[in-house]
Amino acid sequence: MMNQLVVLLNLIGLLVLDTLFLADVRITQDLPASLAPGSEVRVTVEVEKGDLSGFAKLQLDLPPGLSATAIETKGASFTYADGKAKFIWMSLPSSPSFRITYTLAAAADASGSATIAGRLSYIEDNERRTYEIPT
Repeated sequence: MMNQLVVLLNLIGLLVLDTLFLADVRITQDLPASLAPGSEVRVTVEVEKGDLSGFAKLQLDLPPGLSATAIETKGASFTYADGKAKFIWMSLPSSPSFRITYTLAAAADASGSATIAGRLSYIEDNERRTYEIPT
């Protein structure tokens, strides 16, 4: 019984520390439910970063048959290669939240269903942190 109480207190402590000391980051994408082969759609990514500043990289992992082209990067450099779309900021925008947009295109021979995974990597207190974008 005592061991269970100690484990419970440790878990609660970790949750509290995580909430207090990690940046309050949230990212959402307005991805369509489906995308016809040969078509494209504009996707908006909402980044809520609070007072986080400095270097950051947003990477989106696209499945085969999909590609991305940047529209609005909010000062990031954009690259797309080997199914990875990368937005890289030497210094994040100063506002607590911002939006970037890109065109998501499906190849004419694309088929099946897939998810787009992604993550924001950033530096906080001289340590690298990663926020996984919910899919």
